[in-house]
Amino acid sequence: MAQSAFEVRHASDNDVTTVLGRQDRTRGDLHVGGGVRVQGVVRGNIEPVSDQCTVIVSEGGHVQGNVHASRARVDGAVTGALSIDGHLDVSATAVIDGDITYGSMSIESGARVDGHVRCRHSEFNERE
Repeated sequence: MAQSAFEVRHASDNDVTTVLGRQDRTRGDLHVGGGVRVQGVVRGNIEPVSDQCTVIVSEGGHVQGNVHASRARVDGAVTGALSIDGHLDVSATAVIDGDITYGSMSIESGARVDGHVRCRHSEFNERE
């Protein structure tokens, strides 16, 4: 998904079509066409089935696997790689243990990220 620096689209509550509640646990890959809010625990990868895939990991939610999506917001925990084609919001309460590849990203002070962070846009990578 190509986007310029001026076309940032944040993950929002309006994108959510499915909620995995606080008491819910699932094991296995989750294939998302719309938007999913993870309040419980996903043990498996989250993969897009459309270019509108949005993932929101709520505070208290945990994904134990890789996440690939068009846009995402992490308020909870992700143990695995994040590959976000568009915008990634990382809040102060987020804990990410894995590599991140993103189109654009905002990260709040207090967030914990342990892994390599790399921008998808080649014009940024060519400076290296």
